[in-house]
Amino acid sequence: MTDSRAFNRLVAQPMSSEETNAMIEALIARNEGVDGWGVDMTMQGLWLDQFLGTGVISQGQYDRILDRGVELIHFEGTATARVGELVRVELASERVEYPGVKFKPWYFSRGFEVVGVSGFEDALTRAGFIDKLYRDWPAEYGANFANPSFEYTPMESGELVIRVRIVLAVFPLVRHTKMNIDWSLDEASMFETQPIWYWVIDLEHEIEVLP
Repeated sequence: MTDSRAFNRLVAQPMSSEETNAMIEALIARNEGVDGWGVDMTMQGLWLDQFLGTGVISQGQYDRILDRGVELIHFEGTATARVGELVRVELASERVEYPGVKFKPWYFSRGFEVVGVSGFEDALTRAGFIDKLYRDWPAEYGANFANPSFEYTPMESGELVIRVRIVLAVFPLVRHTKMNIDWSLDEASMFETQPIWYWVIDLEHEIEVLP
């Protein structure tokens, strides 16, 4: 249902738990795919916001709402270089809309790692809303909206592999929520505040380094 006024009239009426779930299912089905949850669904997304973290939305429903953007996150950058030539890679994603504000995932990254080279894994967590990975921010927005990037100068020929681990997470927006990660712990324990939903993404980018 895309008519906001009609939708508001409908959900203003008392609804049973079965009717509420049926409405949630209908909205999810209507907005599946990367083009879902556009501006014509603003009121529907705000209505859905109220159920975040309440137990009304099932884990499977969270997955269908939130995992649409997972496969869009990728590396961009140098594919071939020569020894002594600076290479540059960055993380990027196509824009994906989410219902309301509360459903927008946070992203965490502990930095880039050059496989086989010690000392290049950044121990500091980089975090922000997922839209900081989007490619369509105007340049005048400045460094705060620049895509996470990494530069390195290879001194040997061969295959250079750069890795990064990203965690997407949605947290309950309640007082004292701490959106931190301890990378030394396993997935089940690494969050200071347990998220409602999370997804771990491991990416690799290969660069052919010529003599």
